[in-house]
Amino acid sequence: FVHLGLSFSYTIIVYYQIYLSYHESKQSLDDAGFAQILQSDTGRQLFKSHLVQELSIENYYFWRAATEWRDNFKNMSEGERENKFIHIYLNFFDAASVMHINVGEHAMVTPTKIAKGQMQLSASILDESISMVENNLRNNSWPRFRESNFYQQFTRADVTNHEF
Repeated sequence: FVHLGLSFSYTIIVYYQIYLSYHESKQSLDDAGFAQILQSDTGRQLFKSHLVQELSIENYYFWRAATEWRDNFKNMSEGERENKFIHIYLNFFDAASVMHINVGEHAMVTPTKIAKGQMQLSASILDESISMVENNLRNNSWPRFRESNFYQQFTRADVTNHEF
């Protein structure tokens, strides 16, 4: 019985390792494809069309505005930083905004305090929200996009236009 138990355990471990290696390589390919879509003008437009169709375009617009704000933080004057932050806050964090993003209460605390003048701006204050929205796009919208007609259009455009 001991031999049978060891053999069974070994079999499960081997299959599990095979599963993990497949899953990890598939994940890295999926991540590469996601990045490739966002770097392509055609891919980005088709992905945005998909997001409009699934009623989640606000995630893309937030991601774009917030990463641009963060990446250019050092190059902006204090007034520009504040104005662009307030624009991001009013469009994506304010409960009454049309494009309110769903990042949970914890990620809303710091931006809300800054909007109320209770904290100072820093380049990293939107990082948690950016990460949550990126994960949402990558783990939810991206897989559905890959099954959509928009993705089929992208793959045909990629083959015929040699975009990459």
